Amino acid sequence: MIKDPALIMIIFVLIVFSGIWLQNKVQFIRKLSAAMYCIFVAMILANLGIIATESSAHEAISSYVVPFSISMILFSAKLKDLKLAAPPAIKVFIIHSLGAVIAFGIGASIFKPFIGENVWQAAGIFISGAMGEP
Repeated sequence: MIKDPALIMIIFVLIVFSGIWLQNKVQFIRKLSAAMYCIFVAMILANLGIIATESSAHEAISSYVVPFSISMILFSAKLKDLKLAAPPAIKVFIIHSLGAVIAFGIGASIFKPFIGENVWQAAGIFISGAMGEP
């Protein structure tokens, strides 16, 4: 198993370059997208025990690379496209949020005898997790 953060970072960079290259060459990867290819390959390597599942390389990527990448994607977005995509996304988020609150409210009332009076705290944690907070 590779545990050295520098080697893991090199493997991640190679996965990204191969994903971008394959996206331009292979129809299946083009439909899948380079990002999904990279996630699948890294997931397979980690599950096979080839690379470590925890290292400072993972922390660096999640702390610096992912937020920077999201910013770059948003900066390159066309406002006209966002105007078309935003209303459906907001509707789905509202429906998802209401569904999570209702479902976890029902679940909290069902499990209140088992958890106790602080069941609302557990429901709050699960609701925030369902809405995207870690």
